[in-house]
Formats: sequence, C-alpha cells, structure tokens
Amino acid sequence: MNRHPFDGSLNQGFFSVFKEIYALKPEALQHEIERTLALFRLRESQEEVYLVYDEKVRLAGIFPAQGEIAYFGFWDGVCDLSSHKKAFQFVSEEAAKRGYKTLLGPINFNTFHSYRIRLQTPQAWTSFPGEPHNPDYYADLLKDCGFTISGRFNSHYISSEEVEKLYTRQEHYLQSLEDIPFEKIPVNAAFWEARLPELFSLIQSIFSANPNYHQVTFEEFCLDYGKAYGRMICPHTSVVFKDKSSGEWAAISLCLPNYHELKGVQGPYSFEEHYPLLTRKTFLAKTVGVHPKFRNRHLMRYLAAYGMLRFPQFYEDAIFCLMRDDNISNSFTARHQKEIVNYALFRRSLR
Repeated sequence: MNRHPFDGSLNQGFFSVFKEIYALKPEALQHEIERTLALFRLRESQEEVYLVYDEKVRLAGIFPAQGEIAYFGFWDGVCDLSSHKKAFQFVSEEAAKRGYKTLLGPINFNTFHSYRIRLQTPQAWTSFPGEPHNPDYYADLLKDCGFTISGRFNSHYISSEEVEKLYTRQEHYLQSLEDIPFEKIPVNAAFWEARLPELFSLIQSIFSANPNYHQVTFEEFCLDYGKAYGRMICPHTSVVFKDKSSGEWAAISLCLPNYHELKGVQGPYSFEEHYPLLTRKTFLAKTVGVHPKFRNRHLMRYLAAYGMLRFPQFYEDAIFCLMRDDNISNSFTARHQKEIVNYALFRRSLR
C-alpha cells in the first residue's frame, strides 16, 4: 500500500479505484485529476496532506495547522474491510503523531468542498450534481473501522402532486413577494460571471459559521464555483435579494435542474445546452441562504416563493438538497409526503 505526504504531484494510482467505482469516462476523469491537483496545491500552505492508496482503497489524511481535529477525505474503495482498516490505521497513526485527538470525515479539506457520505440509495433519483453517490457499503466500512456518526444531513424528494400542495401552504409568501423591501435580481450565467467577486463575498458571509467550514480564497472558490458553474444555474428560479434601502445583497438562492438524469453525460453541464435534453425535469434547491444581518425576516420563505412561482413552467418534481438535520430548511417540506435520503459525517477518537 502506497503511503507518503503530498509532494506537489498526484500519482495516477491515487485515482484508480475512484475511476473504477464511478465508471468515469476519460475526459471526466482528467477533469477530476486536474481539479484535485489544483485544490491540493492551493491548500498545501494551510494543511499537511498524507496519502494512502492502492488498487482497493484511496484516502487522504488532512492535518490543519491548528486545532485537535484531523480530517480524512478523498476516500473511496471496494468492499474490502482489511484494506480499509489498514489505510485508516496508517492515517490515524500519522494524525496521532501530530497530536490530533479526533479523525473526522469524509471532508475534502472543509465543508466548502465535497464532504459526507450517502447512507442509502434513493428510490426517486439516482444522484444529482454535488451529491455524494457512494456505494451503500461505505457506512458499514466506516463503522467496522471504529467510526461513529458525527453529523447527519438529508435531502427531501417531493412529487409534482406534493409541489401543488406546497403552493397552498405558501400562499401568503407567494402573494406578498412583490411587497417585500428587496429587489429580486435573477441569477443567470452572464450575471454570475460578471459579479463573481460579490457573489463570493456573499456566500462566505452566509456560510462561514457552519461547522467545519473555513474561509477559502477567491481562487479556491472559483475551482468549483467559477464561470462553468454559472452556466449550470437555472436562470428562471435562481435569485439574489438586494436590500432596497442599503443596496446590500441580503440573500441568495441557487437552483439547478438535475443534469444527472441525462444518462451517459458526465458534464460539464450548461442550462442552455442540456436543460432541453432532459426528459424528466427535476428541480434542485441547492444553495440557499441569508446574510446574518438580514435573518429573522422570513427571507428563506420568500426565496422559496420566488422559485415556486416559476416552477410549474420548467419542472415536474423537486429535491431539497443536502440540508443539516437542524436546519430550518427542513421545515419547508413538513407535513408533505416525501422521500428522505440521509447522509452523515463520521468520527473516531485517536486517544
């Protein structure tokens, strides 16, 4: 089993089991290799990275400069417990030598990037962009390696019939949307590209207090949320709310169609090119948040109302994506029939 600190390059062997599990086409694999290497190089001044991999498992130990928590990330593997026990033992030993008390993950550096695993296969969909879609055996492997669940998340699927019921429950917000003291700025690809620095600042302000979230640079933000991401956004349902009195951006809602319904297409996606090809048009409520200065003014409900007004023209059903168990967004689908899919982070003590 290969094990060594990150030295500025990534061996092809680090991606072999990843390629096998997710059946990536050559162009998609090359994109992932380039993106991962760029991210490692951006983060190497802030975290030390220790790599473990062979043909059955890959794993990165991520060691921040401060704190008592080490992370594991970039984890994938076949259903072979002995290989995983060995890999996690190597990373745990390296973390313990550096004085960390806990190993937490999977987190690819921090929660701005990919993190958590999916605990069961959905019935209503296969996967969506940004969702962990790991094999179901991952959770059992972690438990058998001594990990326990540390944080829970969920996605809610609601059918077209349930969406119609949502309209009735949200009637007040739908009717009063135009009366609130906020300008509604549609977010499309051109707006995204032109206003990337301001969007970066708003998103940092909204999510900076989330657990295990750390500030990222603008360059790092653009790895995942640069111009290409803007082309994916649904221009009909995505919006920024701007406070009319101060001119400050107060809230954002970024929505996508589920491009993964396009079988055999692995991205990059664009709304203009790929939305018309979808035979099933599922709405994804992906990134929704309010600046701390403007909270407790029901803006989450009004962001949802903005998307709902345009929903019938463009979509059939919906997924509210990757919400923390304690997030207020969970209440939006309360009392509605839905499929709930769960995700989790895992931890184990190093003492």
